[in-house]
Amino acid sequence: MGKKITCYRQQIADAVSWELTYQIMRRYQAKYDLRIFETHPGGGQYDCLSLCSGKGNKFKEFFAFNLAAQSLHVRRSEHRRFDVVDDYLQAEDPKTFLDLLCKSAGLDVNIKLPPSTGPVIACGIMAKIVQIKIFSHDIYKFYMGCLDTSGIVGGGVRKELVKLFKVTKPILNIPDELQDKKAYRYFFLKNISTEKVICLFDMKGFIHLSDDTEFDLLKLYNDSSRNIDILFSRISSNLWSK
Repeated sequence: MGKKITCYRQQIADAVSWELTYQIMRRYQAKYDLRIFETHPGGGQYDCLSLCSGKGNKFKEFFAFNLAAQSLHVRRSEHRRFDVVDDYLQAEDPKTFLDLLCKSAGLDVNIKLPPSTGPVIACGIMAKIVQIKIFSHDIYKFYMGCLDTSGIVGGGVRKELVKLFKVTKPILNIPDELQDKKAYRYFFLKNISTEKVICLFDMKGFIHLSDDTEFDLLKLYNDSSRNIDILFSRISSNLWSK
């Protein structure tokens, strides 16, 4: 008999995928210029969280978390598939499981953790937001500014989201062929149960609220003894009070 796979509530599956994304970003973002994309390959059939290297002339996909299927596809080398949520939750040591994923992509698991960058801190806060809502009736989801249905970038700007924030609204005034590349670096946090947009993440390391309040995450991280838990506690109340 094959392995029996548990299908978890979407909040749990998303929390695992975002946590692993953050841990991979911590290790390799600086070395490979890793970037996060929300992708919908197959003409929009799949809902994926993809980690891609920005080195070179075009993006190379390293990992693709299929959020609905609760699986991970390693793209960099062996093209292996993992039932990542089930495997992670059953792992005795999460680090050992993370090492397995990284090794399968041909990445050095003995790498010394580099200083965190703005994109790493942004990803870490995004992961913590999903984690604290894991038992909520509501589902919180991050939407990239560009709706990608073709692979990596391309498919049109989510104008209904981009127009909501002062920092992204100017994207709508530039030529259409340039809008996608500008919009990919932004993620909008939305409560899809109430349709409320909570805030905007600039993946260079900033959070913007609807009242134009801005948080410089790297600066606040340094002011919080370089502890992401302290940083999150400092800003979390602001996210839900607006």
